Amino acid sequence: MDGILFSCSVLENNIETQEETDLLEQMYIKKYSSIENGYNISDGGQRSINNIGRPVLKINLETGKILEEYETVAIAAFQNNLKESNIRKVCYGKTCSAGGFLWQYKDSPNKIKKQNRTKKVVMLNSDIVIKEFESSFKAAEYLISIGKSNKGISVVACSITACCKKRQISAYGFCWEYC
Repeated sequence: MDGILFSCSVLENNIETQEETDLLEQMYIKKYSSIENGYNISDGGQRSINNIGRPVLKINLETGKILEEYETVAIAAFQNNLKESNIRKVCYGKTCSAGGFLWQYKDSPNKIKKQNRTKKVVMLNSDIVIKEFESSFKAAEYLISIGKSNKGISVVACSITACCKKRQISAYGFCWEYC
């Protein structure tokens, strides 16, 4: 090892969890190709990046347009400041969004859910129809406009959709059903 010099640099500060440390290690090993061109013999972290999971797509909730692609759910979660489990729940169809976006595994058939944007919904109070909307997003816009919610449109729309799918009883003081 004569003649080989090493230097040490701080690349990140204020890392709070082991998961963050593992993800950063994996990202820097990949960025600098240090397995092929350096001294690393693994992908880093307590888990190998190759074993973490499948590529995942970040999708605009309202347009269905693919915004970004990530190598793994772990990387997507880290870069979007989300929990991995929340992204996975969307990928498996358990919830309709995480962080205001749709998420889908790249190798999955196109499962971008448009039903909550295209199915008509009705707002009910004691089984009386109060108002009909073209979509859960239009209903969400209405609720926000009348001050019933200060949350983002995608969060409100997902709650309305959850009611329509009988996953919850009410949202924002009303019952909701698909027409």
